[in-house]
Amino acid sequence: MKSVGIPLVLTFAMDPDSKERLDLWRQIHFPPERNHLSSHLTIYHQLPGQEITRIDAMLKEFAQTHQSLTINFTELKTRQGFVGISVVSPTMLETKAELDALLFVRNAQPPSSLIPDVQGFDPEFSTAGDYVFARFIANERTQEFLTNCLYGPEETETLSGMTKRRVTLKWTGDAINLAEMAYGIWLTGQVNHGNAGIAEIMGWLEVNFQVNIGRPFRRWQSISSRKRVSQVKYLDQMKAAILKRLDDENA
Repeated sequence: MKSVGIPLVLTFAMDPDSKERLDLWRQIHFPPERNHLSSHLTIYHQLPGQEITRIDAMLKEFAQTHQSLTINFTELKTRQGFVGISVVSPTMLETKAELDALLFVRNAQPPSSLIPDVQGFDPEFSTAGDYVFARFIANERTQEFLTNCLYGPEETETLSGMTKRRVTLKWTGDAINLAEMAYGIWLTGQVNHGNAGIAEIMGWLEVNFQVNIGRPFRRWQSISSRKRVSQVKYLDQMKAAILKRLDDENA
């Protein structure tokens, strides 16, 4: 788990032999520019970082009453432009369901470490994790509200001594052209030091340009299957337009 203040990612611990084999598969099949982590099997993607002490104690107490699981890795599969591994394990699903029940089901018997120290906590109505996660959600919504108040669509934003007015832009070209740009941005690592995923980049473009690009992997298939025209038709058009302007200015 990561440090306090950022969302926590909870994963299953794997035996050394399985992890070594999966790490090798990851090196072979995962895009090298995105391969910053070793192989992992995620349980939860976003647990509240500010509750790391409480969550850590709950997990230790939970682990003491559970044995190791048997997990089968059956095949490689493609998902959103990446390669993953299919996992089959009924006992793993049962364990995940138990954790879900401890956190989100009423009348569960949670470890004492997870019960929040708040006045009026009702175990027959509240769940062990609802107060913790409610705080996490409330903080996110408060941040979003304050951001919208400070930088609303019609507000001005002062940056480095310059006043900039936000404008609304709408993509009116073909969505596949924007997909080409998104993959170019992603594959060259231009956003967040190369740590932004293609789905994140496309999602940002969709929101800010008010357009539906579609699923990243489907768009990649459309681009890679082009036969009669250049596979990067729009990027070629952009390059040609820029070169023409440079030539015109230098003429």
